[in-house]
Amino acid sequence: MSGKPLYEELEKQVQELKTDLANYKHMEKSFQKDFQHFKSILKISKNRSRAYFLDHFKRATENSNDAISMSTGDGFHWYQNKAFDELFGEIGNDPPATLYADEKVGRQVFKSIMNGDSWTGEVLMNGKNKELLNIHLRAYSIQNDKGRVIGLVGVHTDITSQRRAEEAIRESEKKYRTLIETTDTGFVFVNNKGQVLDANQTYINMTGHKRLDEIIGRNVLEWTADHDIERNKLEVQKCIESGSVQNLEMDYIDKNKNITPIEILAKTIQTHEGVTIITLCRDISERKKAENDLLLAYKKLEESRENYSNLVKQAKDGIVVIQKELVQFVNPALTQMLGYDADQLKGQNFLDYVLPDYRQMVIDRYIKSIKPRDNIPGLFELKLICKSGKTMDVELSVAGFQYQNEPATMVFIKDITNRKRIEVQLRNGQKMEAVGTATGGIAHDFNNILGIIIGNTELAMEDLPEWSPVHMNLDEIKTASLRARDVVKQLLSFSRQSDHTHKLIQIHPIIKESVKLLRSTIPSSIKIRLDLSEESGTVNADPTQIHQILINLCNNAAHAMEEEGGILSISLSETDVDEKNISYYEEIKPGRYVRLTVKDTGKGIEQPMLAKIFDPYFTTKEIGKGSGMGLAVVHGIVNNHQGTIMVESQLEKGTVFTVLLPMVKGEPEGEKALINDLPIGKEHILFVDDEESLITMGTQIMEKLGYSVTAKTDPQEALALFKLDPTMFDLVITDMTMPGISGDQLIQKILELRPNTPIILCTGFSKKINQKKASQIGVRKFIEKPLVKQELARAIRQALDEEPLNPGDKSKPGLNDKIENQTN
Repeated sequence: MSGKPLYEELEKQVQELKTDLANYKHMEKSFQKDFQHFKSILKISKNRSRAYFLDHFKRATENSNDAISMSTGDGFHWYQNKAFDELFGEIGNDPPATLYADEKVGRQVFKSIMNGDSWTGEVLMNGKNKELLNIHLRAYSIQNDKGRVIGLVGVHTDITSQRRAEEAIRESEKKYRTLIETTDTGFVFVNNKGQVLDANQTYINMTGHKRLDEIIGRNVLEWTADHDIERNKLEVQKCIESGSVQNLEMDYIDKNKNITPIEILAKTIQTHEGVTIITLCRDISERKKAENDLLLAYKKLEESRENYSNLVKQAKDGIVVIQKELVQFVNPALTQMLGYDADQLKGQNFLDYVLPDYRQMVIDRYIKSIKPRDNIPGLFELKLICKSGKTMDVELSVAGFQYQNEPATMVFIKDITNRKRIEVQLRNGQKMEAVGTATGGIAHDFNNILGIIIGNTELAMEDLPEWSPVHMNLDEIKTASLRARDVVKQLLSFSRQSDHTHKLIQIHPIIKESVKLLRSTIPSSIKIRLDLSEESGTVNADPTQIHQILINLCNNAAHAMEEEGGILSISLSETDVDEKNISYYEEIKPGRYVRLTVKDTGKGIEQPMLAKIFDPYFTTKEIGKGSGMGLAVVHGIVNNHQGTIMVESQLEKGTVFTVLLPMVKGEPEGEKALINDLPIGKEHILFVDDEESLITMGTQIMEKLGYSVTAKTDPQEALALFKLDPTMFDLVITDMTMPGISGDQLIQKILELRPNTPIILCTGFSKKINQKKASQIGVRKFIEKPLVKQELARAIRQALDEEPLNPGDKSKPGLNDKIENQTN
């Protein structure tokens, strides 16, 4: 038999061992009788040889199951039978005392026998394979006519298996007791007469008592309500005959006359004491109260049909009455949910509208609802099939009642489709938050590396003519590095960990520009249709990110249609979200929104996939055709703009993505022209960064712009240098994340030494700082790495030329304040 034995099997083994022990005791009595006979023979035959006596003794003991040995009075071991050999092995002439695990016990036994007494008891002895054995020992002395002990006899019965089985039972009982005492379900063990054999504390509490000894031996009928006593007796008998009882409801009454409705599950087991019934009792007071409240409400409705009719008609949840598996009545809410008229539903089998996977469960609930006292779960979930073919997640509760004098079931149906969708999106949000945390962790180091690549590339390009092939190669490196910088920004966008410049814009010009790019990249078999309202409102957004949303959505749509072609439809309009329809959207407030819709006529997306499409790195595309980050980034951008994105799809019909962005009042801002000339200067700059390569590269760039640069990789050294002469430097440029002292701490100490020192703060990524916080601590300019020469040159000049501003002084807005106002 494999695995751990069951409790009943262990108990059976113990009983068998006890029977064997009884047989051993019987054999022992027989042996004692033979031994007394041998003694008499020895007494009568004084002159006979010792060998003759031993021969008779051997024949009597050789085939015994007990291990039998004999030794002389001085401890000389001279005989052992086969059973002894198998149990202890050959021990030669060693004193038998050496077999004892504790030699003190062996000496005590020997001493007792040498005094002419016998010794019986359980001892630990060393077996043949050095295994400790539990031995039941009976030892006797052999005396001559004068009463002198001339020999010893030991009878050893191995009871190790019995003790191990008993220990296993004790361990099993301990686990079982721990299990039943930590549950809120009552456990009680009764015999076939209904008398309590054992119970856990939960059951004891149900009876109104405090201790087990107060109910042991008493009949469970004592706690059964009078109206359920006869039924309880019948159910006990039924359990004994059939072996189990399921979902039996019974009213219990404790010693204080309090009635508690309980649900009973019982099963019989066979023990050495006879049939034992294991019973589980669960308090169902709350459930019964809910059922009674429901039935009471229905009875009241029956008393006033007019009120009932109005209530049912106005109910937001669907209500259906089922009798003989056919629909007898539906309320307007259910017809709206399913898309059928009431006449189309009446007389139909309700199962036709249940998704096949859930039909057996509905049958089980229906049968139980029309049988009195059967257990009916309060609520359960399933999917219904609407007239349109779509499925709807619903929550059902059922109750049995009499409809037109026949058993029927009333079903209450609540549409939980939106709730389930929100749960899925919440899980998606948690997944994206986890990936976002990981992204932020690597952004700082990655941007430092990109800064080194970009800066050194720009320096090398300045030393080469534009016609040089090397110059062109370096330009490709710079372009690729800037793309890598944009990838990091995309990842931080979806995780809501990056700042972007938002301004008042209209979306339709961005769509037109994006479509020009798309036409050259998607197959000619895909037609693009635009339906853009140029009167669509203004939104506060980052134009680059809006372009990114559209490109990602359109690329996904094109991929779905690349084999057979199709139509890519892009539409832009306005819509209102109010209290009536806000439940269909997620994480947005009521108000006016710009609605962007991207629709394709491709293969569609299977329903299980819809819950995963916004997950980072999830993709159905072939290897090399997508990273799985596109829709995750789109989701992050839309959330950062306080909007929402939704998706609907049907197989072989296509997919629709809908993006809502909140409208704002105000005129859209025009694009500012870029200035290509690099501003220069002659000021003295203190440059602090713990990355040696960045220090070298940054120093070269700033010196080529005309500035004098003192660079330090240790912020403590930089601070000490600044303390020597705070007026030595016209500008301080510092990294944010550095060992020993962080950038914001260094800035605080510098401003304490010389208020209004022009400072530029750089960071690859830090949760501690952003543009707004930097401005609040006195920073003139905040730059995100990697550093690009053109951006660095402008930032230096702006920081130096800006009017001084004391930290906390809001009387004169600084450059960062202006930027902050533009982004809010």
